[in-house]
Amino acid sequence: MNNVMRELWNLKLVVVVGVGIYTVFLLVMYALKKRRGISWRYLAELAFCVYGASLLKLTGIFSMQYSLVGIKSYNLVPFIDSAFVPVLLNYLLFLPYGFLLPLVFPSRKWTWKKLLYIGAGTSRCIEVLQLFGGRYAERRSTMLF
Repeated sequence: MNNVMRELWNLKLVVVVGVGIYTVFLLVMYALKKRRGISWRYLAELAFCVYGASLLKLTGIFSMQYSLVGIKSYNLVPFIDSAFVPVLLNYLLFLPYGFLLPLVFPSRKWTWKKLLYIGAGTSRCIEVLQLFGGRYAERRSTMLF
């Protein structure tokens, strides 16, 4: 029960950070006279900011201390000696990205390939940051049989 309460607190914190980031963005846009009025598209932008904040919190980017120690214990070859569930969860983690990007940037011509490349690039950046940040990115099993 204690873990559930902690995760609910983290969710609340992430929503507040996402809304705060979007509020600052919206105020800057209104100050620069790039926005006039209110649109339903702003809800997609707000959802994108909350999703981005939750993505950074969930992957640990907010709380990392970066160093070069311990790189030798990582699996740098994807999908080798890794469990199915973490790979599936990584795919599911970026699923909202493909829905929110076309809503936030409707003037661009989106194809599934562009969305796939952007999602894969973002995932790769997060994995590299995790590699140097104390969280593991697909740690190789140390048990030998």
